[in-house]
Amino acid sequence: MKDLIYTFLWVFITAFIGFNIIVFFDRKKIITLFEAIGLSFPLGIGMISLEMFIMGLLGMQFKRGLILIPWIVLIVHNLIFLRPYFKYRLSFKINSLSRVGKIIFSFICFEVIYTFFRALIKPIESYDSVAIYALKSKMLYLAGTLPQNFFTKVANNFQGAHPDYPLLIPIAETWFYTFINNFNDFLVKSIFPVYFLSFVIVFYFILKRILGSRFGALLFTFVLVSIKQFNDYATIGMLDLLLGINFSIAFLYLFLWILNNKSIFLTLSLFFSILTLWTKNEGLMLIAINLTILFLFLLKNRVRRTKETLIPVFVYVLIIVVIVLSWSGYKSCLGLVSDNFPLSSISFKTLISNFRRLPLIAYEYQKQLFGFKQWNIMWIVALALFITRFKKSIVQKTVYLTFNIILFFIGCTIVYIFVPEPSDYFFYFLNRTFSRFLLHILPICIFWIAYMTKEDNITTCLNNE
Repeated sequence: MKDLIYTFLWVFITAFIGFNIIVFFDRKKIITLFEAIGLSFPLGIGMISLEMFIMGLLGMQFKRGLILIPWIVLIVHNLIFLRPYFKYRLSFKINSLSRVGKIIFSFICFEVIYTFFRALIKPIESYDSVAIYALKSKMLYLAGTLPQNFFTKVANNFQGAHPDYPLLIPIAETWFYTFINNFNDFLVKSIFPVYFLSFVIVFYFILKRILGSRFGALLFTFVLVSIKQFNDYATIGMLDLLLGINFSIAFLYLFLWILNNKSIFLTLSLFFSILTLWTKNEGLMLIAINLTILFLFLLKNRVRRTKETLIPVFVYVLIIVVIVLSWSGYKSCLGLVSDNFPLSSISFKTLISNFRRLPLIAYEYQKQLFGFKQWNIMWIVALALFITRFKKSIVQKTVYLTFNIILFFIGCTIVYIFVPEPSDYFFYFLNRTFSRFLLHILPICIFWIAYMTKEDNITTCLNNE
């Protein structure tokens, strides 16, 4: 019971830290209360994870009070100097939904509650969540800091622990253990359904901004939470769902910035781009996609290539580049390389010789895209829309959404082409990873479907609800 109370307190404090980060940066009051609440937990836990990593590099101990000191300073600052902004965040108005809207909202609530039940009824038990993330978090907690030999010890003593992976979740789990001052393999999994719930809220409010309809936003949010694969990965303690959430938030706020040039959207995109890089190695490819979209936008829009736009964009790109180079350099100094995808496997010769893999890759793609069991008919609907409304998908603002999805599939294909031999490892890697990779792009695809159909008669009816 004591651990449960501490868990609620831990979630609240972590989210409150994220909430205050939003208050500090959103001086124009663009982000509404519930949208900020949805962003708060992922932002808070991500920033605390980065803070603890820096503390470990400096040789500081992971003490609860020590971790909270800079955030207490931020909260006090906000309460003293940003009180009007803080008060604005705490004001809200709830309008009643239509009968159908209430039914859909009830379905979403059921899915979320059931996700919490499935997550917390069992301890951390899937292989990756134990062997890669929980292992590291317990080592860090027992050490009370980030030991100098941490990565080499993981590399030399534990097979398949991926010592080169970023540490968002291992340190987040360490933060949980540090806060409750105990190991609890059941309640530590609360990170994942709380992350899931937070994103459901954020996704709804971003959709509402775009569709202009609460009903339409609820409907497409329900489509997302009802997809089995998306729901399952919120319960097993693995990172692919969290990577997809961080990437989706980073891109969708970048897209909102493209639409209306509000600086807070670019700031939030930057924060979640950093968290995408800090979640898994695959985050580098995903953020490269976002940067390509940003470059495409600047290329197409001369009117936005002003000093007021280019300086924030330059800072955005610079921070991401510095973080990528710093982390890559740090790993290089420690001699850490990827077990799955070493950079040495990339060569022109490999590209040419492995083109024969394309039919095998395409076969795996169609297995997933037409797999009703995990994905319902979501991918089939997306493919049908792309074929029947191709012109609409590549014009005006829609092109950025479409191009993001296309680049994702191109990126995955390139990865599979360069996966090193032997061939049985290639088959193993392809079969085991693509269904997880699709989680990274799934929310953006559903958002794309909503955006593509927002002017249809059915969506017009929804907007009038």
